[in-house]
Amino acid sequence: GCDATTDGMPSAGPSNGADPTSPATSSTDTSELPRRPRDIDLVGLNPCVLWTSDQLDQLAVEREPVAGGPQQTAAGHTSCAYLSAAQSGRDVRYDVTLVTDQDATTKTGTTVESSVVEVEGFPGVQKKSDSSTMSPCELEVSTASGQHLEVLAMTRDDVSVQQACEMTLKAAAFAVQTLKTLR
Repeated sequence: GCDATTDGMPSAGPSNGADPTSPATSSTDTSELPRRPRDIDLVGLNPCVLWTSDQLDQLAVEREPVAGGPQQTAAGHTSCAYLSAAQSGRDVRYDVTLVTDQDATTKTGTTVESSVVEVEGFPGVQKKSDSSTMSPCELEVSTASGQHLEVLAMTRDDVSVQQACEMTLKAAAFAVQTLKTLR
């Protein structure tokens, strides 16, 4: 556009108050995700109930969560973690976090790559980082507007990023299966 001190043809600027020189879309745009089959509200839910005993056995982790129950993350979200069973010979930790103040996003941040995936009918964003990190794959599952389930598998085992993503997807699928029965 133009003003009294700038040459040019007058034109209508964005009606949303955005900077007219910035692009209309951003990498955090949730419109990139497919629609959810329904909304599932995460507020007030205990994340430690999202994996059943049978599912925990399939993930090869202890049935008792780390610290005995849900914990608060630094960002103020409720999270629950489970460690691999001592006799399994593996070093794995699964975390599930209820994020109730932010949409699942395709924003990559420090990750190398993100892709849209489906988890039990719900849209999700799989975020991969380099394999030198302990948790090379994170999955955000959109459950409602402004909410998502964040699932990750952390391991010191010698696994590829692809294997870590498969572990994370399996854990996320279990959590969503259970979530659908609760709400």
